Amino acid sequence: MTNEISEKYNKYLVLLKIANNEWFILCGMKTKDRSYDDFIVTDNKQRIVVFDTFVKLKSFVHKYDHLIPDRESTKDWIRLLSKLEPYLTVNIDVVLAQMDKVHMVNDLELNVKEDIFNFIQIVTDYIYMINDSVLFEMIEDVDIEGFMNQYYSEIVWSDSENIIDDENLYSFEGFKKSFITLIDFFCARCILFNG
Repeated sequence: MTNEISEKYNKYLVLLKIANNEWFILCGMKTKDRSYDDFIVTDNKQRIVVFDTFVKLKSFVHKYDHLIPDRESTKDWIRLLSKLEPYLTVNIDVVLAQMDKVHMVNDLELNVKEDIFNFIQIVTDYIYMINDSVLFEMIEDVDIEGFMNQYYSEIVWSDSENIIDDENLYSFEGFKKSFITLIDFFCARCILFNG
């Protein structure tokens, strides 16, 4: 039921398991102005607000609604939720553990590739949202782009005749280094809301 509500309102809770923490972030699409731009809830300093309880999330939505794009729709959405249930879970701790055990992206389990892809998408949405030209370089890194191209080719467009099956287009070690840089960047931009 929670997923149906999220899809109706285009508001989503993402559970990030990262550095032995479990953080929820609120993201979605702006629907009121029909721009359908993606957003992640940030504070007035453009830090990503993360939550560890449903009570804190609800409190933030009501106390700081001026920071939330599409605030009326978000309030309607939160009223219908009964608990903190993620629409999507991204487990970075598992990703890093598995990356340490393999030497190629092709050796990663599918769920790990999906978590990497989803995390990069979240970071990309955030960078576009705050419109920081310097940070664009992080997501335009040749190894990050190489992974994303391979993921799209193998997973998203798997029935296509144009599948890219060449992991030699980028370095796995370079990708790991760039991905860890993205994680560090993301964590440095997060702030836990304490109510």
